[in-house]
Amino acid sequence: MVLAHNARHDMVMAQRALDELLIRAQSAGYQRLFIDEAIVLAPLLLSFLLAKREQPAMATYAQNLLNVVSSQSPGSFASDTQDSVLPNEPLTPQEERSVYLFVNGLSKKEIADELRISVNTVKTHLQRAYHKLNVSTRAEAREMARRHKLLQ
Repeated sequence: MVLAHNARHDMVMAQRALDELLIRAQSAGYQRLFIDEAIVLAPLLLSFLLAKREQPAMATYAQNLLNVVSSQSPGSFASDTQDSVLPNEPLTPQEERSVYLFVNGLSKKEIADELRISVNTVKTHLQRAYHKLNVSTRAEAREMARRHKLLQ
């Protein structure tokens, strides 16, 4: 179902199906399916990982799957899942919101107004997030988000 929804570009349903799949796969310790379908599932796994940071067991399982997939898969995918894309330290929810708004074209002032924080706090959130993501420009942050289907 994950692959079918993904093929139809229905990312919401693909992500829901992946959530259900991962819950079942984690309890059984499955990995082969994810290795076999690495090119399609990797971006969805990354989105899952970022969304499930508050659930350590599921986040750890997703991270382990991504590590296995990147070590087993040849070509460009392996370079996409290195530490520069998967930060050792996850973004805080406020950093994530700041980056999301910034890469969608809002100014730092507009982000500050939206999140009800100071412009200096927005700058701090963006600096920390860019460091964690190993990017240095809005364009790089936007490209990473687009590549991993984090932008709507």
